[in-house]
Amino acid sequence: MSPVEIVLPAVLLLAGIVSIIGARGGLPRNRYFGVRVNAAMGSDVAWVAAHRAAIAPAWIGFVTVTAVAAIAWFGPSSLIALRYVVVFIFIAAVAATLVIANRAGRAASSPGRT
Repeated sequence: MSPVEIVLPAVLLLAGIVSIIGARGGLPRNRYFGVRVNAAMGSDVAWVAAHRAAIAPAWIGFVTVTAVAAIAWFGPSSLIALRYVVVFIFIAAVAATLVIANRAGRAASSPGRT
């Protein structure tokens, strides 16, 4: 087993947990921990909205990366190339999480918000 099959799912698991804590208001806006996209840093409302929006993509990424990593680990050695797929899915999941969170933060900060 390589670090890829351990570290990347763990990072996405942490992102999912942090998103839930932030969405519930348990993680105050800060510069060190949480979804720190520009739009989320604008206000407490945007911070919570960004974390709420980040929950689904973070968890979907975690489940997908963990499943593919397990296949790569437990499967035959010919599936070793799946490590590259794990890395690609990880990057896509992180990017999707950040884009979706940024959009939600911007929407929550917009003046015309009801």
